[in-house]
Amino acid sequence: MLRLKLIAAAISMASCACLAQNFPVDPTWQENQIPAPAALRLEGLIALAMPVTDLRFAVDPTSITVGSDGVVRYVVTATSSSGTINAMYEGIRCATAEVKLYARHVPTKGWSPTMDEPWRSLHELPRGRHSLLIAREGACTGRVPKGSANEIVQSLKSGYSGR
Repeated sequence: MLRLKLIAAAISMASCACLAQNFPVDPTWQENQIPAPAALRLEGLIALAMPVTDLRFAVDPTSITVGSDGVVRYVVTATSSSGTINAMYEGIRCATAEVKLYARHVPTKGWSPTMDEPWRSLHELPRGRHSLLIAREGACTGRVPKGSANEIVQSLKSGYSGR
């Protein structure tokens, strides 16, 4: 059963990757100035159903924003079985099916910005699995953001993107 689920997921991701490559990209697009992430919160997180991993991923609903540049930005946490928590501040560009890491949370220092991090495909596994799930389950409807931050929060809570 697990093998069938993995095969179905691989086929689905491959077909989405092909679709993303067939659409023209706006050559005039520019990313907005990136706002700093808010202080890390660990209460009220929206858990993500991530199969085949020991990490538990969750999104801070208060951190979700939709920029005028079409980028959905959010804070996601990854908690290990030992209780260690890592947090990342990321952005998803639905138009190109890409994700970008803006900062990592360092417990002793707070947010540490990444330098010159490139946009990368949501379909790069395993590194981007949580980002792909966020895009599919709430952040994106096809090649556009789902709507307002509140609509994305509701979609993530329900676990269904309506695709």
